[in-house]
Amino acid sequence: MASKVDAEQSAILNAGGERHEDDDAKRGTFGNRLDFLFSCISVSFGFGSVWRFPYLCYIHGGETFLLIYFIALFACGIPVFFQEVAAGQYLGTGGLTMVGQLVPIMQGVGYATMTIVFWFDIYYCIIIAWILFYLINTIINIPGLPWGTCDNWWNTADCHDGLPNNYSSTEGLEAHFVGSDMYKSPAEEYWDEKVLGITNGMDNLGGMQR
Repeated sequence: MASKVDAEQSAILNAGGERHEDDDAKRGTFGNRLDFLFSCISVSFGFGSVWRFPYLCYIHGGETFLLIYFIALFACGIPVFFQEVAAGQYLGTGGLTMVGQLVPIMQGVGYATMTIVFWFDIYYCIIIAWILFYLINTIINIPGLPWGTCDNWWNTADCHDGLPNNYSSTEGLEAHFVGSDMYKSPAEEYWDEKVLGITNGMDNLGGMQR
């Protein structure tokens, strides 16, 4: 009788192990540790890390901001990130269902997170499209730049690409432009008129950008 029970338990364990192996095969696994490491790096670092982070450092105090940032990074950021990755690896699931497996009553948290990521990706893709737009227009207009002069079809009468006659230094030009609506630089008009195509109001939606 005991041997029969042991045989049944072994069969159940073997069947469970086969199911786990089949699940792992369907889900896919990393080939080695470097694949997993580079996947984590690609998720952690994005365009915002290169573009927005220096700006935030500049407006919030430079070295002081970096000191607070690194304290928060090692005290909160890295431990929470490691906890999330460890829980995901242990449960064999992603962000969509991981919280629901840990706390079933909070299953909606994963879906809410994916919804936020979806809306985030919309404007992120637009920013990437702007970068490609500037890159391509820079290449095709070498050696000049389309936002370097006021001699383009999108420029208005308010465009000014040099020093006014009564200013002999860049400091005077800066004081003249800041807080004034009289003039716009070629780069500003390129952004407003060419890239964005800003119109006079909601009743004029404009056309397709080219």
